[in-house]
Amino acid sequence: MKELTQWLQEAIQGRARRDYLDRQLKIQFPPAYEQIDLDVLRRRILGVGLGGNGCHAAVGLARMGFAHLDFIDFDRVEPHNLTRQLLYSVHDVGESKAAAAERSLQFHSLGSEIVVHPFNVLHEREATVALIAQADFVFVLVDQPAAVFFCLSACRYFGKPAVIAGTDCVTGLHTRVFFQTPEGPGCAFCNYWGRVTPADWATYYRYPSVPERERVDLSVVQSFDQQVYLHGPSTYITAATGSHLALSVMLRYFTGGQTSNLVIDFNLYSYFLEVVESTPNLKCPLCATG
Repeated sequence: MKELTQWLQEAIQGRARRDYLDRQLKIQFPPAYEQIDLDVLRRRILGVGLGGNGCHAAVGLARMGFAHLDFIDFDRVEPHNLTRQLLYSVHDVGESKAAAAERSLQFHSLGSEIVVHPFNVLHEREATVALIAQADFVFVLVDQPAAVFFCLSACRYFGKPAVIAGTDCVTGLHTRVFFQTPEGPGCAFCNYWGRVTPADWATYYRYPSVPERERVDLSVVQSFDQQVYLHGPSTYITAATGSHLALSVMLRYFTGGQTSNLVIDFNLYSYFLEVVESTPNLKCPLCATG
């Protein structure tokens, strides 16, 4: 009787899930006009960062009905987050983003299993790598280059597709999205990064760790981190647009339409939109050390 009751509950939940997703499941994607089906939505998605882009992506993933969602963020909610990070309210200021986001995402969930992990990806590297290894797609939505580099190198090591989305930290009016295929040539960091990077920095943050990491000059690493620390303007519109473009890249990948590295540029003020295939950068520290 207990097994029958459980079967009925699962059947009811499955029917409700189909009802929630009815309109979405009717969409057909060219060129083969493949539909989003429940098999696609059973994928496990990882989102690294729950800032402006991360919050919008998280809500989108929950509302789209992906079954397994993991997110990572160690920050606390600050007043300046509230203009664009829609998972938090004025009542959450000072609270852990992980706790506030997990609570908020339950209201958006259509049956997803949602876990938000409250740690720093660079301080808890093995925990981060474990989540990347089991994910089917990774959103890298953090600001700092070191965390981006580490996550992308782990994605490439485990053969995981990944996307970066971020707001231009100079104007706050420009968003860029970078897609990285599971294998090379080239990577998302090739076009994301235009600086000459110290070898010690790349060695220190790459995955997997190598023996040379123990011999790097930490003063060089710390100095470079300070030089490239990102802390600039942003707005709701760029955060929402960047995250939604990243979600569209994921759907295109899952339905067989996106098979190469990609860069998308959008300026909300001029409406300029450019989509180009990413080209390998011979000076890319990730590719050079990969």
